[in-house]
This record gives sequence, C-alpha cells and structure tokens, in this order.
Amino acid sequence: QPSWKIRRRVIFATLIFCASVIAWCLYKGVDSAIASTAINMAFLTGSGVVGSYVFGAVWQDNKRI
Repeated sequence: QPSWKIRRRVIFATLIFCASVIAWCLYKGVDSAIASTAINMAFLTGSGVVGSYVFGAVWQDNKRI
C-alpha cells in the first residue's frame, strides 16, 4: 500500500498539470472548441483528483477505527 507521501506527489503533479493546461490555453488566447474542451476536462480532472484524495483519506481513517 503506497504511503501518503507518494500519493500527495502524484496528486500535486496532476493538479500542476491541470493548472498549466488551463494557464496555457488562457495565455495563448486560444478560442476553439478543442481549447474549451481541454479547459473543461482539466477542471473535471482536478476536481476528481481532489475529491478522490479527500475520499481516500476519510476511507482510510474509517478503516482504522
């Protein structure tokens, strides 16, 4: 079972990637359906990662009790 240190690294790397995709699309001023989809998917991926992180922490804490 991987430690939380490794999980946090993966989570932060994923969130940094999502933020960089959004920043790149906004910085370049790309106005297309592909850029819009990329931004939407980056937000959804980031939200899913944060939700999974919180749910995983709660699940693991409840298993200890």
